[in-house]
Amino acid sequence: MKYIWIILVCTFMFSSCTKHEVPIDTSFQVGNILLSNGSVIHPSMYNSEEDNAIGVVFWCNDGTVSNNDKGYAVAIRDIGEDLLIDTNENIGNVSESETEFDGFSNTASLIIFAQKDSIDCQAAKMAMNYDPGMKGWFIGSVAQQKEISKNKHKVYESFNLIKGSEPFSGWYWTSTENGSGKETPQIAAYTISLENGSIASSSKKDKYKIRPIITIK
Repeated sequence: MKYIWIILVCTFMFSSCTKHEVPIDTSFQVGNILLSNGSVIHPSMYNSEEDNAIGVVFWCNDGTVSNNDKGYAVAIRDIGEDLLIDTNENIGNVSESETEFDGFSNTASLIIFAQKDSIDCQAAKMAMNYDPGMKGWFIGSVAQQKEISKNKHKVYESFNLIKGSEPFSGWYWTSTENGSGKETPQIAAYTISLENGSIASSSKKDKYKIRPIITIK
């Protein structure tokens, strides 16, 4: 009888545990992994031998931002270090807003402006030309880059699964001009520490790291 009772108790405990298992939420969320074929998967579905990961989702649109972007993913590694644009001019179509998610239009505007006057804008070009299997990368605005830092821990959990991924270190370009003063938009743009979300004003002609992001529609 003693052995029968032990078996019954163990059976009950196993069935109870099984009954209360919580299924993994594989919906679109921060920490999902972007693959080079355009698909986005939950980290639990990632196969390091078969999947080519190129980014990690760091922001999902919950309806509070008035655009049609489903989310954004950050590249798994830095793509270089260079100047933003070699000029001291206030570029009209480049935003000075610290709250707008307008990195794509900012980056495109930098390139268009530079091409018109044959000015170097190496960081912007490097981001736009980046193609690890998907095109459309850009330098995030201050607001977009702050979201990376805000959700860094979830991003890092996925980075740890991905071969060749690199943690954030040092200072990175944003595509937002510094609009804090009358002269600042001409000479400065914001840089950010993705490790802690701190921002600084930096000369557009100085060299900082580039970690591009991409829109997920």
